[in-house]
Amino acid sequence: MWLHGQIDWFAVLIAAWLYSVGGVIGSFLNVVIYRLPLGMSLVRPASRCPACLTPIRWYDNMPVFGWLWLRGRCRECGVDISARYPAVEALVACFFVTLAASEFCFGGERDPVSAAAAGFHLPWASDLSATGIWMRYWAQVLLAVTLLAAGLMERDGSAVPFRLFRPALLFAIALPFVWREVRPFPFDYGLVQRLPSGDAIFQQPLDLLLGAGAGLTIALFAWSLVRRDQQGSRPMIITLLAIGVTLGWQLTVAIGVVWLAWLGLCRAFANSVDRRGGLLPLAILALFTLLAWRPILSAMLAISARSLE
Repeated sequence: MWLHGQIDWFAVLIAAWLYSVGGVIGSFLNVVIYRLPLGMSLVRPASRCPACLTPIRWYDNMPVFGWLWLRGRCRECGVDISARYPAVEALVACFFVTLAASEFCFGGERDPVSAAAAGFHLPWASDLSATGIWMRYWAQVLLAVTLLAAGLMERDGSAVPFRLFRPALLFAIALPFVWREVRPFPFDYGLVQRLPSGDAIFQQPLDLLLGAGAGLTIALFAWSLVRRDQQGSRPMIITLLAIGVTLGWQLTVAIGVVWLAWLGLCRAFANSVDRRGGLLPLAILALFTLLAWRPILSAMLAISARSLE
């Protein structure tokens, strides 16, 4: 990133810090995915080889680099360590940095559509100090890692416990009452404002209710598209509820429609694909949407503006 022809070292430092934090969170996510469905403590015992049970040394447990240094094998017994561990760490680390770039370079504190119309802009230090944007960022990060953990648990054939979603749900429900810009769009964005100015106190409850309603409606439609033993599945309902209360009804509907179309295709052409309910594809779709909706909207507005010239 460049600032008046020079490297903006503050932005570079923030990006490096976010990548490091993301890698650590990804490493912890691997522990959550394995231990939480088994009812094990997430803290004790310390990380260890699943074959010889030897505790992993701290320098061998560094995200991504530890696995590469050991060439994917346990230092003590030489058994192979799944490549999924560093893959999850790298994915989460890259997501942390890319989401910040999307939020600050295509967003900031401005109206979402006007910000997209302005296109890409560099993350100035004043933008990086905006508390409201960071709160929105952390709410979306918490949702993303929760969805990824739920999807991988289901992929492994493990039960997805409700307590996995508690932090994301509590954060998304409580935080907007303090910082209103946490959700990308207000519930009435682009519509005629019907509430009197004195009734702005109802903004957040309506955002919350409409977002939750959108998520539960998508779950209702998905009920007929998944296998009979997945109908009414609590993980599916809680996942869509978490998406709804965090992102609002607009993005929830966009994600839900694409996911329902995928479930319909699986039901019609590949029944074995959706045998676990489709939480991992839903998680991947939600992560992609969080990263891409601002750049895509910016590109669409730019194309539209050129066509009118």
